[in-house]
Amino acid sequence: MDVLLNDLPEDISIPRKGWCEWHLTDEVPRLSAAFCSGDVPEEVDAGDLAECVGNMHKHIDTEIRQMECSWNDIVLIVSDFDGVMTDNRVMIDETGKESVYVSRADGQGINILRAMGIELVILSTETNNVVKKRAEKLRVECIHGVKDKAEHLTAYCYKRNIELKNVAYIGNDINDYDAMQLAGMKIVPCDAYEEVKHIADYVTTVKGGYGVVREIAGLIKSAREKS
Repeated sequence: MDVLLNDLPEDISIPRKGWCEWHLTDEVPRLSAAFCSGDVPEEVDAGDLAECVGNMHKHIDTEIRQMECSWNDIVLIVSDFDGVMTDNRVMIDETGKESVYVSRADGQGINILRAMGIELVILSTETNNVVKKRAEKLRVECIHGVKDKAEHLTAYCYKRNIELKNVAYIGNDINDYDAMQLAGMKIVPCDAYEEVKHIADYVTTVKGGYGVVREIAGLIKSAREKS
């Protein structure tokens, strides 16, 4: 059952036996009510629907911003570590040693980027050596223990003669906000905090620590193959 959002009356309620899913078509956003079995409420009231419509408009805005940016223009990817290349958790043993979860998929993503001549740099406020060790494993540059990411991003790009408009920045929290504002493309994992998700040009389908870099590498590769 597809209902055009423009056709929905103010007092509409949607009978259902399951939740609904949002889809974007080429012409107009549609609400697809998926009926399935399950012990759930009998209908979605107008308030719930209004919230869903609001969420859909956020997705539309993201799609529009994404179309204004080109994956083909990216020559450098700057990525936060915690919450992007990790799932933002930390394990601490009885000696105080910290460990994190990462995705092997990101290693493959970096290989794809490297083959296209795109460099990835880790920019992190984290002081623990685990960031440096992961960067060494991936054979990427790591700038960690920084307080002002925007300042370091600007300095790095100036030193490398890279224009900020050709930089994609991947961040997940408020300490990435200022640096993200400088970058040509702003990317966040789907579980990023709203403060940075609000300014993102692209929101990944995966959570932080589950292959964010691999997803971005695939998108850039696909865009270049089509161009």
